[in-house]
Amino acid sequence: MKILLPVALVSFLLLLSAALLQREQQADEPQTQDVIEQTALNSTAEPANLAPRTPTWQNIPESSVPTDFRRPTIDNVAYLEVGGMDGLAAGDTLTIMIPQENKTYSVDISEVSVSQSGNRSLAGFVDGQAIYRFLITVGSKQTFATLNTPGGQYQMEARDGIGRLIPTAAIKAKLDYTKPDYVIPERFKEVDTVNEINKG
Repeated sequence: MKILLPVALVSFLLLLSAALLQREQQADEPQTQDVIEQTALNSTAEPANLAPRTPTWQNIPESSVPTDFRRPTIDNVAYLEVGGMDGLAAGDTLTIMIPQENKTYSVDISEVSVSQSGNRSLAGFVDGQAIYRFLITVGSKQTFATLNTPGGQYQMEARDGIGRLIPTAAIKAKLDYTKPDYVIPERFKEVDTVNEINKG
């Protein structure tokens, strides 16, 4: 027991000395935040232009739209340049053009939410009227919108800044509600036929 006590005391004193030495060395070094602040003060570089992009929702001619994005089989489709909506916040206003109505509306953003994947959803009212709602979901490459105006309901889908705006009535006009809205892959049709044969 007499030998263990001095060994423990020596070990403790060595650890204490090392800790005090490390603390003195840290006190002599400038703190990281101080270095960052000093570097920023001494910097002569021009600040980066971090201004948000101006939101756009403008009508464009069909000829400027990639052919694989056009919808020639649906009536009354309008094509848009869409962008800059990722920086909008609650309280902001977005001006949108509805070419089908030849009218511009003011969209008041009342709510913004961000999903786990980073998509932003903007919700609010068209021309400040509670009966005319809109919802815009902005992703990294695609944007989707549903909006109601006094002239009707619309769906908008945009890819890489090019959008198509379609009246919901035009989409519904092409649907045949007497037919199923799903497709059974051929390989499963064959399995069903074999099962029917095996039952019989």
